[in-house]
Amino acid sequence: MSKRELAGIVVVTGIAVACGIGVTKLGKPHAPPTPGPVLSEHLVGIAAEATKSFGADCTSYGNSECASGLCLHLDAHPEKGYRCSSSCASDRDCSADGKWRCGQLFPGPNGRACVPQASN
Repeated sequence: MSKRELAGIVVVTGIAVACGIGVTKLGKPHAPPTPGPVLSEHLVGIAAEATKSFGADCTSYGNSECASGLCLHLDAHPEKGYRCSSSCASDRDCSADGKWRCGQLFPGPNGRACVPQASN
């Protein structure tokens, strides 16, 4: 091997070491990260008949069990807080007891539905 080839190998090796290529750091191995909570989708079955009325629990069968065809998720917990709702144009279209109001869920003319009043 010539001096020129040897010098080239030394330069390439020096660059590789400086960049950390092919170098294993010695010491204690790092523990793998602890996984966080897994988020999942609430899956529902399909009801044989839409029999639930406004405000009724629709956790089991979702939209298919509400007479209006609209089941809203109103709780932070993914397995609870599902209630039948209905589309609306104003607060008058929602419950007469004042516990629900007409809210814009998404843009567009059909994006409004009855939602519970915010609790204080």
